[in-house]
Amino acid sequence: MKLGKDAKWIKDTSLLDDAWKQQILGMLDEYTIRTPGSSVEEKTAAVVWHYRAANADLGKWQARELTTHLEYSLANQPVEVIEGSAIVEIRQQGVTKGAAFRAVEQAIGPFDFQLAIGDDTTDEDLFAALQDSSISIHVGDAPSRATERLSGPPAVRAFLRSLFHLRSSV
Repeated sequence: MKLGKDAKWIKDTSLLDDAWKQQILGMLDEYTIRTPGSSVEEKTAAVVWHYRAANADLGKWQARELTTHLEYSLANQPVEVIEGSAIVEIRQQGVTKGAAFRAVEQAIGPFDFQLAIGDDTTDEDLFAALQDSSISIHVGDAPSRATERLSGPPAVRAFLRSLFHLRSSV
């Protein structure tokens, strides 16, 4: 978290135990080789296997197999395996977008207005963390706890442009 333009980044010390990552990176590399168009992204508290650019049927099949393999291999580790929109994410337990929002809100909130827009399973924790008076928007037609829905990225851009124009006219 960074609390201002010139402020230093504050790192959550609970993210320091990432020994589990080394256990799975080789496995993810194998699935990447077996699934042309897929890739691995390493984040601070997560590793994500992306297959959006792979053959759709092969990617889905490999994702199901990978998820099962990971859940078995990591059963005693403090991580969770999440299947999302053309991704398999392996993240530290409790490290979610909702938890990040609560940390920011505690540091610089409360906020008068809350708006969250997302298109994936990993956004559901954020939608759940928002106040009842907030606006949450799921992009696409997948099931969601969001209060509103937009059809796709062009609709999101149009919505944001309309918000900007409304604000400019006030």
